[in-house]
Amino acid sequence: MNYQTQKILLTGNIDDEAHAYLLWCCEQSNKLYNSVLFTIRQDYFENCNYKTWFDKNDNYRRSPRLRRIKISYAQLCKDFKNDVHYQAIGG
Repeated sequence: MNYQTQKILLTGNIDDEAHAYLLWCCEQSNKLYNSVLFTIRQDYFENCNYKTWFDKNDNYRRSPRLRRIKISYAQLCKDFKNDVHYQAIGG
């Protein structure tokens, strides 16, 4: 899936109320992105296997085994339908 964006330049003709609303929408979108990313990362590190070993200096090392995460957009919408930021932008 490939999402593309289009840049629309806003000129000086936009009023302060519209500018404030667009800024608020962008902030809510960013907060939603951060909360989704945080939740996915937390889930990944809770459920992944770890590889442990001693290095050449006899230090104990622990590293997660990397794996691919598969999650659908529909599943994220279902999981975050009660999120404050998701509801704020009309989800």
